[in-house]
Amino acid sequence: MKLPAPANTVILQSHYHTPGAAVLAAFPVVLRAGHLRAATDYAVDRRSSAGHDLLFCLAGAGTVRVRGKKFTVQTGELVWINGYEPHTHQADPTDPWELLWLRMDGPGLEALLRLLHADENPVFKFSDAAAVRGCFRRILRLMAGAPLHREERIYEVVARLVAILRRSRQTPDGPNGRAIPKEMETVINRMALYPHQRWSAAELARLAGMSVPRFYRAFRQITGSSPIDWLRRERINLAKRRLLESEDSIKAVAEQAGYNSPFFFSRDFKRHTGQSPTGFRLQERGTRR
Repeated sequence: MKLPAPANTVILQSHYHTPGAAVLAAFPVVLRAGHLRAATDYAVDRRSSAGHDLLFCLAGAGTVRVRGKKFTVQTGELVWINGYEPHTHQADPTDPWELLWLRMDGPGLEALLRLLHADENPVFKFSDAAAVRGCFRRILRLMAGAPLHREERIYEVVARLVAILRRSRQTPDGPNGRAIPKEMETVINRMALYPHQRWSAAELARLAGMSVPRFYRAFRQITGSSPIDWLRRERINLAKRRLLESEDSIKAVAEQAGYNSPFFFSRDFKRHTGQSPTGFRLQERGTRR
């Protein structure tokens, strides 16, 4: 049975945490977390706030405005708000939302926001929102409980939540809960099995049954990278294995990894690892020059 909206917003839980500077510099930390049932007039309008707010809609609905765009948030959906930018969010006056929410700050959140495409579309949809709801409730329990190892335990839950958000975005047509199309899965698996092959964009798109532009969009949505960048990293992975598990020359390893030139291979390897192929081999084997 649906409860009527309260006359005034009800704060069911509200917890605060002030981390030390060393912890805040090391990993993302939850600064605040709470649970509320919104009244019809509930609204928040900020120029900025320190951190990133994640709101999970338990019931009802609401809207969020970021970067001049308005987004609707329904029951079972999550919205990620970058607090360092102007933002507003408010309850739907005809069906005010009930929220679980948390505020995080720390290193890497801006990059994570972009990786999840939350800077373009901050609303996440799930085929099964129970796991997301469980993460929020676990964080609330930890915030309310004993302080020993609280930050580390909360970080474990945050990592689990981020993994769920990442999976929700791994569809070519957006976060709609559908599985990755079989054709795309086949193409990605073939690229991983045979990174040394001279794959062309046209050939990969043909295998996926898509136009080249659509394939590029779908691939980036699923992996977070362009096909070329993703393939290069797979080639570097193959090269690392051959450098450590064989005595092959750098030229031979370059060819095995799909490079025509040992010069371009060495340059690409150093760009990705910060070391030359020879330096990597010596260091990982514990060999002094």
